[in-house]
Amino acid sequence: MKYDSEILTKVIQQTFLSRRRQLGMTQLGLSLESRITRQFISQVESGKRSPSIFTMSVLAEVSNQTLTELFSGIDSLYKDYEKIKEKFPSLKDLLKEESLNIPRSKAASQNKGKSYVHSARRSKKADLPTNFDP
Repeated sequence: MKYDSEILTKVIQQTFLSRRRQLGMTQLGLSLESRITRQFISQVESGKRSPSIFTMSVLAEVSNQTLTELFSGIDSLYKDYEKIKEKFPSLKDLLKEESLNIPRSKAASQNKGKSYVHSARRSKKADLPTNFDP
C-alpha cells in the first residue's frame, strides 16, 4: 500500500495528540515521562516534524501499547482520513470546520479569528490574596 505523506503526517499528528490527551498529560508531562522534549512533542502535534520509529516506540510504551497496536490504530485512522480525502481532494478543504459541520461552542464562535496568549507564570500582585507575603 502506498501512503500519502500529507495524510500520514496528519494521522501521526492526531495520534500523538489523542494518546497524550487519553493519558491525561500535558506536553510537559509526556516529555518528563518519555524523555522526549516538550518542543519536539509540540512540533509533532502541529505537523511540523515527524517522529522516528524509536520515538513512536516510546509513545507506545508510555501509553501501555505495543508498536503493533499503535501502528494498527494509525493504519485504521489513515484509512478513515483517506476516505474523507476522496470527498475533499485538498487537505485544506478537509480541515475547514464548515466542511465537516463541526459545531463550534458559543465562546469559540465569538472569539473566531482572535488570538490569545495565556501564561500560567504571569501573575499580577493584585491577583494575590491580601494576606499573601512573598
